[in-house]
Amino acid sequence: MFVAGVYSRGKTAIRFGKPGAKINYIQHVMKLLFKNDIRKLFPGELINKVVFHHDSAPAHSSGITVEWLRNSGIHSERALDGQ
Repeated sequence: MFVAGVYSRGKTAIRFGKPGAKINYIQHVMKLLFKNDIRKLFPGELINKVVFHHDSAPAHSSGITVEWLRNSGIHSERALDGQ
């Protein structure tokens, strides 16, 4: 597994997970992505314009992830499967 992002203002670091490893998605992916990359690419009020797009993978659509995004003030949209 890896996580990376490309935006109009730059790119994030590429983060790799160990094959077969079980990770805490929020702790090891989301928090790092937003703390270290997204907020630097979109400082200040620009963070309010970020829309996080993701698919329906279990880690992305779990209630814990959805709640974390909402509590963090991050707008998210889930891509429709097969589109």
